[in-house]
Amino acid sequence: DVWTKEVFANFMAAKMVNPSFPELDHALNFLVRHYPGAYSVDRTAGANPIRQPLYNLNLAGQMYGPIIYQKAPIMMRQLELMLGEQKLRDGLRIYLRSFAHGNASWPELVAILDKQTERDLVAWSQVWVNTPGRPHFSVETREGGVALQQRDPAGKNRVWPQQFSVHIASGRTLNVDASGSATLLATAGGSPLLNADGHGYGLFPATLDQLGDWSGLTDLERGSLLVNVYENVLEGRVTPEAFLLALLDVVDARPQALLLDLVLAQLQRTHTSLLSESSRGRLLPEVESVLWRALEQDPANRRQLYQAYAELSATAPALERLERLWSGNLALEGLTLSEQDRIRLTELLAIGQPSRAEALIARQLKQIENPDQRERLLFIAPSLAAAESTRDSFFASLADAGNRETERWVLEALANLHHPSRRHHSVDYLPRALELLEEIQVTGDIFFPAGWLQANFGNHNSPTAVQVAETFLDARPDYNPQLAMKIRQAADLPERAAAMVYPSD
Repeated sequence: DVWTKEVFANFMAAKMVNPSFPELDHALNFLVRHYPGAYSVDRTAGANPIRQPLYNLNLAGQMYGPIIYQKAPIMMRQLELMLGEQKLRDGLRIYLRSFAHGNASWPELVAILDKQTERDLVAWSQVWVNTPGRPHFSVETREGGVALQQRDPAGKNRVWPQQFSVHIASGRTLNVDASGSATLLATAGGSPLLNADGHGYGLFPATLDQLGDWSGLTDLERGSLLVNVYENVLEGRVTPEAFLLALLDVVDARPQALLLDLVLAQLQRTHTSLLSESSRGRLLPEVESVLWRALEQDPANRRQLYQAYAELSATAPALERLERLWSGNLALEGLTLSEQDRIRLTELLAIGQPSRAEALIARQLKQIENPDQRERLLFIAPSLAAAESTRDSFFASLADAGNRETERWVLEALANLHHPSRRHHSVDYLPRALELLEEIQVTGDIFFPAGWLQANFGNHNSPTAVQVAETFLDARPDYNPQLAMKIRQAADLPERAAAMVYPSD
């Protein structure tokens, strides 16, 4: 139950700190910071439950990840909705008094809280805490309205009791207690916006048409809808190209900063992984144009927009503009590039203009004042090389634990090696990356194995990359279960992307 200290630390910290910042939209912040991360694992074949068996405390690091840090807080909020704030507080007081100076487990807390409600909290916890995954919701027209149906995608007939709101066509918002398999909603036509308050958890149906009602939604409803539509893109229900165009419309609408964070992350992932090469090339000029226009016209969010523009730009005019920013020949009011920003620009320019990579890096090295930053660029420079043989040698050098000591630099270098423009070559690194995983788990930080897998697999979208992971696990039926789960988690997005980009395969 090491996870409980993590979830309660964040849960109680929010209780204490949030009231001091009433000007912030805490509900939207919670949604943006928790749901995408939780779903990124819970939708996969490698999803793990919140509560997992731990036989050796030295292996606790394998358990940490988005399920503990992002899903568990969502579960805690549902628990609070079910009990009410006062009953949850009363139950926690009893728990702390009963087990003061001793050991206690999550089931013992559940047993105490179960006495505070008529609901079957033990059964609730069994599904939410002890099993992985999320429910799938659907709506179907019935006499008197639409029925909200909950389904267990694993076919185990589980039900996730939960509360959330639904925004219906009449403009009213209904609070829903989805404790059973179906709930009838009275609605006057149109598609209801499910999980309008961002409290619910699962795969909710959502359409691009609902994004057309953007101006009539609250920021929280907008955030929830964006999350829901993106999940439907990954399920193959919404086409990636149409979604990308809708995201560009949202950027043009100048959303507030938290929503913009979400939109830019979805835009980058959709363009990078979910489109074919021909679609990416065709849409790239429009992506660059919209981002640059927003960058010029939205000073409040200029830094976020600049970072997205820099990462996505690849056409000659856009790279030329970035180089002018890098060299100081172009400036935007309110946008000051730090030394670290300029180094990252060097990396992106080197990848985008491989014939000039060596000269760009040499020029940047002469300008760096921070010795640590200089060492970092010297370390990752081979990952930026135009020559594939140089990049191959660098990747091979990572088999030596001594070359992985500064793990953050390693992950940054891997991102360069597996840049979307290079994945046709870097896919050959994936088998060796998996072979090194057990050693990396032993020699590295607790979060390094997951970071290593994401850095190696995250930008790939080919059937070959997916096959590498499947072949590796098929050949090792007794492989470390925790690491096997992380491999399946890392391979999930490439698998979904491959199905979109190469549907005939």
